[in-house]
Amino acid sequence: SDVCSSDLGSINMFTLYSTAMAKGNDVHYDLKTMDYIGNARSGNSVLMGRGDGYSSLDAIRKAKTPVTLGVAQKGDGHHLFGLSMQDALGVPFKFISGYGGGGEIDLALEPKEIDVRVGNLNSYLISKPDWIKSGFVKLLAQSGATDKSGAVVRDPRIGDVPTVHELAPHNAKIEQIEDFASVGDMLSLVYVAPPKTPAEHLKTLREAFMNTLNDPTFLAEAKGFNLEITPMSGEEVGQVINRALKVSPETLDMIKKIKE
Repeated sequence: SDVCSSDLGSINMFTLYSTAMAKGNDVHYDLKTMDYIGNARSGNSVLMGRGDGYSSLDAIRKAKTPVTLGVAQKGDGHHLFGLSMQDALGVPFKFISGYGGGGEIDLALEPKEIDVRVGNLNSYLISKPDWIKSGFVKLLAQSGATDKSGAVVRDPRIGDVPTVHELAPHNAKIEQIEDFASVGDMLSLVYVAPPKTPAEHLKTLREAFMNTLNDPTFLAEAKGFNLEITPMSGEEVGQVINRALKVSPETLDMIKKIKE
């Protein structure tokens, strides 16, 4: 009952993570020891191309001029995934940055101002399912989801789409970039318990969280409000964080320079 009367938190995991990795003065927490209850929304970045031009990865590989890819800002998660795909395919992309968000990038894709874009799978399944069903865009690659062991796997909703890890196996640079970006993508809505929560109470909170987010009635109501619910257990959250904390200083420096 003590835990129930205390504050539970919903946190911006990417902000906490990036601040911790930058070793800022405001870091008075340890991501390794936080009591994660679970994550309600897990994003999955996908590379999509116009169906009438770049409907396959081979089409990108055979392009005679660099394929244009639009992003909101340099160094954001979608830009980093684009860089990973560039290395995985062995071809240069022409990155166009400065768009005011996903809506503007969509508008640029429609008149062929850009050829491909990176987006959140959940958003497209909800807001633009007709784009995928009609073939206007083709899903070409994905950053992936995690299984119970924390390994990166294909999202079961798009099981025929390869992950960037499959396209470039054992590529240390891509693995590091994706581990960094995955904190923002996969851990979009993380809940934590107060520090020093008793183990039995944390176990109860985690079970209740997962039971709620997998309840058919709850999911039906969420769907009615166009809410993205892709639950991840507290243990899985910890696995993603622990992997991301191993990103090397060299990779962090490279990402910092990309943003400059």
